[in-house]
Amino acid sequence: MLVLLVLVVMPASAGLGLAYGDTPQARVGEVTGAQEVPKHAAAFLRSRFPGWRLMPTADFDDHVVRCVRERFGETAIPGRCSGDFDGNGLRDMALILRRADQVKILVLRQLKPRRWTADEFSTFPFSSGFQRGYRGFCVFVTPRSPGVVAFWPEGDAAKSGRLHLKNDALEVSFYGKATVMRYWTEKGYARVVTAD
Repeated sequence: MLVLLVLVVMPASAGLGLAYGDTPQARVGEVTGAQEVPKHAAAFLRSRFPGWRLMPTADFDDHVVRCVRERFGETAIPGRCSGDFDGNGLRDMALILRRADQVKILVLRQLKPRRWTADEFSTFPFSSGFQRGYRGFCVFVTPRSPGVVAFWPEGDAAKSGRLHLKNDALEVSFYGKATVMRYWTEKGYARVVTAD
């Protein structure tokens, strides 16, 4: 009798659903719908957020996937993007993570090359990311390049204004509803509405 033993070697990031690849330093204004999470960032995520996985593209509504890919290319993923969100010259990543029926939106910031910290923005039930008439998750993240942005404070459209972004910013969009932009200041993140 012949017994065939097959050994399958999984990458260390397999538990998170991450793809590997080192991310180069960011240039101001260079934003991308990043697919890959560097090995060192994947290790940080596994240790800091055990049991959480990157939200797979299949969980997002087809309209959301199409919208993101029209803006950022065919390989863009609605739950991942990158940019230099804190202005230190290193590429940071915004991610949507999922664990069972919970969703978490966060930014992985590189403090120094290969040294990460996580800025958590929100955790909410997976079901609250759905909208009537859509089949998939409708919340997604995209980068915003430096420049002038029209905004208004949340809940007060009468106080609209213009903001000059010095570095990349993160937009969290609720498809068909609103977009909230988070941008870095000397005191940390600030938040304004950029679409409603």
